[in-house]
Amino acid sequence: MNVVGLLNPHLSILRCRHFRKHMTKRKTPGIRALRKHLAAKSQQELIDDIARLYEHNDVVRDFYALQIDPSYPQHLLADSKATITHEFFPERNRNHIGLARSAVVRRVLSGFAKLVSDPLLNIDLMLHAVEMGVAFTRSYGDIDGPFYRAVERVYYDAILLIHNHELDAQFLDRCEQVMRHSQNLGWGFADNMMQIFYEGLDFPGDEEADETDTEPS
Repeated sequence: MNVVGLLNPHLSILRCRHFRKHMTKRKTPGIRALRKHLAAKSQQELIDDIARLYEHNDVVRDFYALQIDPSYPQHLLADSKATITHEFFPERNRNHIGLARSAVVRRVLSGFAKLVSDPLLNIDLMLHAVEMGVAFTRSYGDIDGPFYRAVERVYYDAILLIHNHELDAQFLDRCEQVMRHSQNLGWGFADNMMQIFYEGLDFPGDEEADETDTEPS
């Protein structure tokens, strides 16, 4: 028992902080050491290792399932959407408001993007997160500035990805719909969503309009 800590808890806390500050972070072996370690194993040993990881580690399971099953990205998308939906509208707690934690949404989006490279699926998930955020505030009233900024950021990132991959035609209607659903909400949210939408996407006929407006030299 730490008698000094009991008599002077503040001193004990200071010592703990000093200890943590001066602790050296344990360094894991690098990729070169890992390759050397794996090269020394037999094929069966490697198969057994991966099988154990597949059984006990969700990230490894998803990584290999995506390579084995062509339909798995859709399964992963459905699960990710369900997780985000539950964060805003928990099915088992109908009498309680969802926690709507931006950090949870970001973690789901980031985890999905690390596993699935298809921009169509990533955009689909990002827009779903925005739709849930807009539906949440329309259901429960104004939230706060940080909440709206987080939704706007995902919307911005989704539209940027859409534009970079020239997928405007596929997602234009959906982006416009969620933007219109954000109208009449507070904290400048509606104006920001509108600005992101109109400045971020190309609209059918824009090129023709530009050509028409340009005077011949």
